[in-house]
Amino acid sequence: MKVAVLDIETSDLDLDIGSILEIGICLLDSKTGKTSKLFDSLVNDHFNPDKEKQAWIFSNSTLRPEMIINAPSLESKRTEIQAILSRYPVIAYNSSFDLDYLRSRRFEIPKELDDPMLICRDILRIPHHYFGWKYPKVQEAMEYFEIDGIEPHRAFEDSKFEAMIVFNLFKHGFYQESGK
Repeated sequence: MKVAVLDIETSDLDLDIGSILEIGICLLDSKTGKTSKLFDSLVNDHFNPDKEKQAWIFSNSTLRPEMIINAPSLESKRTEIQAILSRYPVIAYNSSFDLDYLRSRRFEIPKELDDPMLICRDILRIPHHYFGWKYPKVQEAMEYFEIDGIEPHRAFEDSKFEAMIVFNLFKHGFYQESGK
């Protein structure tokens, strides 16, 4: 099965306040682990530098506000992104964040696979200080599956690391090899 592994970078955790700044989508062959680029672009989703220039992402990645100001609009990339979302089953690490952000911008996601972060929670079993197991960060899942690298918080590069996590979940039977 081929799946689209999607990652976005945003200016805020709140989808009503923040902007989508970058979208990366990696195609994963679930049998071989081979990945290829489907989409990689900065996007200007009504970015307001006066209100959003202090966003966490600008201090914790190579993204800078001036890169977003001159980026293509999210609307100008809509057809290309939607074609990918319609063609492949979609997976996003912490999908309730990434995919809900896209849905709030009127993107349709016809086939969404289970969130690998939720699956990894039950595999990694990292104790949470208040209750049960915590939701593992991408870096923690990478370390568990012995995937070399450091998550750079850039959409396409992150989607490739997340694809390797998903590939490991396929190998261990957490996803079914059916579908497209």
